[in-house]
Amino acid sequence: MNPELEKALMLVGKYRVCTAPDFPHLQNISQQEGLLVKFFSFSGGIMGVYYNTFDGIKLFTIKNGLSKPELKHMLAYGLACHVLGPSSVTHAHVKVIHDFPKHSFDDDAENFASIFLVPPQAMLDYGRRITPAEISRLAHIPESLAQRRIDIARRFLV
Repeated sequence: MNPELEKALMLVGKYRVCTAPDFPHLQNISQQEGLLVKFFSFSGGIMGVYYNTFDGIKLFTIKNGLSKPELKHMLAYGLACHVLGPSSVTHAHVKVIHDFPKHSFDDDAENFASIFLVPPQAMLDYGRRITPAEISRLAHIPESLAQRRIDIARRFLV
């Protein structure tokens, strides 16, 4: 299994996430993990920016005005940046609208987000024949992320 999936499952277990978490639950978990979450009116296609400073401040800024599914996706993506990124160095990561993963870190963060937003127990509850559209509706996440979650479930049985 991939390290990002293992880390997502570890966090799911740590916080006992059995159903698709709502935004306040995600904010609470992010805060407990030491991630500051703020909102800003980015122009253009920027959806979120993660920044880890040299003095240990970890900040994820989310674009104002996102839909509920996009908002949950971005917060889970920011949590993935926080958990998966190197903690000992200063780094930044920008997520752009309709930005398909261009390198492994983006792909890893998207995998992490899909597992965290639809944990294994929720997938079991939804059943084997559920479609991406149904997961999207039930979990309040983008359909593309729901499709990714189904693909992970089929490949890794989680």
